[in-house]
Amino acid sequence: MTETPIPPSCCWQCGYVKDQTTPVGGGDARPTPGDATVCFGCGAVGMFDQALHIVRMPTATFEALPPAVRRTLRLYSQKIVEYQES
Repeated sequence: MTETPIPPSCCWQCGYVKDQTTPVGGGDARPTPGDATVCFGCGAVGMFDQALHIVRMPTATFEALPPAVRRTLRLYSQKIVEYQES
């Protein structure tokens, strides 16, 4: 998997600082504004803004995602929460 540096930004929910990202499913994908992301610190689902900072994803934006994408984001979020609690 390829890690891509991004501008450091803090999770609005837990304060975890993220300064790199790895694409779901591997490959060489790079984040673009509007892409979804999940906080490794708490599992919160967010998105990249125009400067590739992580911001809260509005509920309406999340609900507009394809069902398979929403399921994948929820699964990753749940697994991160389980990992952090173990």
